[in-house]
Amino acid sequence: MSNAIVEHDPPTASEMEALAEAALEKSAELDLPLPAEELAKARAIFVGGTATNVARLGTLSREELAHDRVTLAQMPATTVTSRYNVKPRRARQLAAGVAIVDALLERFGLDAAEASDASLRDGAIIARAQFGDEWPRRLEELAGYPALST
Repeated sequence: MSNAIVEHDPPTASEMEALAEAALEKSAELDLPLPAEELAKARAIFVGGTATNVARLGTLSREELAHDRVTLAQMPATTVTSRYNVKPRRARQLAAGVAIVDALLERFGLDAAEASDASLRDGAIIARAQFGDEWPRRLEELAGYPALST
């Protein structure tokens, strides 16, 4: 998304809006893994580089992500790199990452999430190995939390 949409450093207001719109459009294509009433009780844990780098800005809450968008629209990548200890390439991608995390929270009806240092690949392998095709409905068991009823 960054390469396709962002041309300025820092991103302009219109680029920030385009990132948000693109992320919302893509997230709308995702199937909900649980019924909405059960999903509202879920706990989200994001994994991978995007999540861990966005989490360097602050908590992964809808409210904090709104503040992050303002910050990133005012701060050049070199400042983001030094202030938040992210690599230069990641600093340029953070606005898109914030848009993606926020869009996913909105899609799944959640106010906040956590970030894990584990990689996406680690989680996918563990979940599939333990639960087979039923892994999407059993993630809370994998994380050690009571399972949601299905």
